[in-house]
Formats: sequence, C-alpha cells, structure tokens
Amino acid sequence: MDNHNNIQQKKEKLLFCGMALAALGLVAAIPTTASAKTTALAQTTEQANTDKGNTDTNKDKPIVKDWNGLQVTYDQKTHELTIPEGTIAAPDGADPTSISAIKDIDSNEIHSINFKGKLTIKGSASGLFSNLPKLEKIDLTNVDTSNVTNMDLLFAFCSGLREIDGLTDTANVTSMGATFYGCSSLTSIDLSHFNTSKVTCMISMFNGCSNLKELDLSNFDTSAVDMMDYMFAGDKNLSSLDISRFKLGNTSNVDKAITMKNMLEGLDSLTAFTFSINDDLSKTGFDTKAVWEDIGTGTVEKPTGKNKLSTSQLLEKYPTSQKQSAITYVKIAEDHPGTPSTPNVTAPITNNTTESKPTTPSTPKPIERPIYRTVMHNTYVYDQNGALKNGEYFAGQSIGTYGTKIIDGKKYYSLGDNSFVKANNVSGIKRRLTHSAYLYNAKGKRANRKVLKKHKSVVTYGGSVKIHGKRFYIVGKNRYVKKANF
Repeated sequence: MDNHNNIQQKKEKLLFCGMALAALGLVAAIPTTASAKTTALAQTTEQANTDKGNTDTNKDKPIVKDWNGLQVTYDQKTHELTIPEGTIAAPDGADPTSISAIKDIDSNEIHSINFKGKLTIKGSASGLFSNLPKLEKIDLTNVDTSNVTNMDLLFAFCSGLREIDGLTDTANVTSMGATFYGCSSLTSIDLSHFNTSKVTCMISMFNGCSNLKELDLSNFDTSAVDMMDYMFAGDKNLSSLDISRFKLGNTSNVDKAITMKNMLEGLDSLTAFTFSINDDLSKTGFDTKAVWEDIGTGTVEKPTGKNKLSTSQLLEKYPTSQKQSAITYVKIAEDHPGTPSTPNVTAPITNNTTESKPTTPSTPKPIERPIYRTVMHNTYVYDQNGALKNGEYFAGQSIGTYGTKIIDGKKYYSLGDNSFVKANNVSGIKRRLTHSAYLYNAKGKRANRKVLKKHKSVVTYGGSVKIHGKRFYIVGKNRYVKKANF
C-alpha cells in the first residue's frame, strides 16, 4: 500500500510540475530550432501583441499599467520598465501575471527593468520575467525572494539575457522547472547562493542555454529532486559538467524513482565530465560523441587513467556497486561513426592488406531530426499495432517525435524504435462547447470568473479526468472544463 501511495504521489507531482511547463508549450529542443507558432506561449504572446494594437502612438508619453497590483511605468523611448516598491502575492494555487502579459506594453521591446524600491514576491513567481527577448541584464538585488515557492519559467525565453545578478535567496523554492529555459545568450550563471534543498522539480532548468560555457553546481542539493528531464539538454557550448553531488538512482543511497529523460542530451562541446560511479546514466540521453579517459591520479590536462571508453561504453560501465565516489572523465578524441568497440586512441586504424572503397559514403546521409513536443496529458506508449508497451510519459515531459501514424483510425506520434503515443495527449483536439462553461483548477475549484461562451471551440488534451467525482477535460495549465459542457 505504501508503495502504491508513493507512486500516486509521484504521478501527482509530475502532473503539477509538468503542467506548469506544458502550459507554456516547452519543448526539449533548443528553443531557436522550434517554430514559435507551435508553442502555447508564443500563441499567447501573439494574441497579447495583437491586443496591444491600441497602444498610445505618442512615444514620448510613458505607459502606466497595473501589474499584479502595482503601477508599473514603461518608457517608450528608453525601453525601460520601472517597477515600484511593493509586494506581489498570487493567490494559492495561482501564478502571478508575467511582465510579457501586460496589455499595451510591447514585451518584445523591453530592454531593461528598474526596481525602484524593494519588491517582495511571495508564493509563486512562475514566468514572472519570461519572454522578454531584448532584456540583456536583470539585477534582483532589490527583490526579496525569501518567500518564493515556485520559480518555474522565471526567465524562460529571455533569449537576449546575458547577466542575472542578485538572485540569492531560494530557500523555500520547491520547483525550478525551466527557470532558465531558452536563455541562449547566457555564458555563465552565478548559482553560488542557490539553496535547492526543497526543490523537487528541475525539468528543463537549463535547457537551451546554448551559449552557457560553465556551470558551477557544487552548491546544489538535489536530495529532494525527482524530476530532472532535459535539465541540460541543448547546452552545446558547455565544456565541463560536474554532477557528482547529484543522486541519479544510484544502487545504494536512493530510495525513490528519478526521471531524467534526455537530461544530458546535446552537450556537443563537453570535454570534462564528473559524476558518481554509482549513478545510472543510461536514461539521461548522454550522447556526446567522444572517446573518454578517466583522469586517474593525474589531472584534467594530463589524465593518467586506464579506462579509455566511448560514450556508449561509459554508459554500459556504470553504475557500479563499489563504494560511492566521484570520477572524472576527459575527452581525448572524437568518436566518429565506425569507432571500434575498444577505441584505439594511440594511432589511427589503417588497412595494410588490400585497398577497398570506404564504407562511409562521401556525402553522409542526413540525420532525421525529431520535432520536440510537450505532453499535456499523461500517456502510455504503444507499438505499431496499438498494443501497450512498457513506459509512460507524464504531463510536462518533452518527447521527440518523428512524424505521425494512423493506428486503428487514431492519430499517433512516432517516437522511433516502434514506439508511439496518442497525439490527442500531446497536441489535443478541438471540441465545441454546447453550454457556456467556467474554468476550474486541479482541485475542482473555479479558477476565475472567466466564462467560455457556448459554441466556442476549445482544445482539450487526452481523455477526461475525474475530480471530486465529476469528469473534466484538461484545457491548459491547471485549467479544466467540465466534460458535460461539450
């Protein structure tokens, strides 16, 4: 019974953490490779910018707007947003309004933010500074985050952001999903003051930080974390990574399931990698093409280890049941297609017998690139005949898809390797309301006063779910509509 309850609690945590990410349409690919119109965030922003068509054309006149109960001022000449002293405290279970959602202020043109006086944030700060593509620097020294519990998507899609200062108090934060997602201009992040002891979700935390060159995680406490999917995916300029303090389902000290799908995918420039020999890296998507040597008693610059392994061999070798310890591998050669099972790194492989044509074509076959999509409703995995396979993806997780397939009249996304998921759980289907309807949250309480009018088309995800004995369809982040209204 205890095991069953733990599994159920795990699924609930995945749902709520995952839905926070799914609501903004997060994908696991590097953000710049994804079409903006395919994400819910981009759709929301596109609509918001349409609504901003009535902006005062007098560029000399500052725009003053309400933002979470504070009067903020936007200077159209300097493109600076000024936030006064005050407190932001979203209701329980809700998120505050992001800056990018302020009507009549073009978030695509905000270059700087000035905190005029102390700003206190309580509860959720999810998405607060997200989707500000021209913001280059933000100084949070005057922002009190000591009572913040949720930092999901805090700077997501701030693609021009180069510097973040003053973010020091994270002691009460429990979720950091996609906090820096798509911050593709960041080259470093000061994490020295981060307290992550209460954090359970780090899904896509640094995903798509494609210019990040270094990341000091020595202060990270991941003892409570059980969701690390796509955490570093797409960080293609990261040269070194030390996750030896992480607990990735090691053989002796972890008593919980940890999801880490494609956590280490796309680290193309990685040359030094430190981890615990008890860590299971097989599900992390670690795919850096390299031949690795452990440093032994030497250094990163001059390794003296005995093990010389390809990435696939490294994944096969660990975890071990030996006493827990950290080990560092350095890249000593490229691992090209055709590298032998035991890499020879001292001399090139030659053929001294007879000439033969190279087996590798002169023009490599193009690699089929997946399209990454976000799961909106928990979904099982099926084979090409529609039969259940082992495995399940939860709301908020990202999946790489390779086209579609119709199975028994229903549309599925292909995941490769004869694995498929129902498209309805990912991209949803449109349903028309037969009655006007309210929006509800996951607790079955009315989310707001908004009414969806009769005959309106609404995108729903997956089958209906039961909340307090009534059936609802998922229509977005922590948003549900009663099934009876369709």
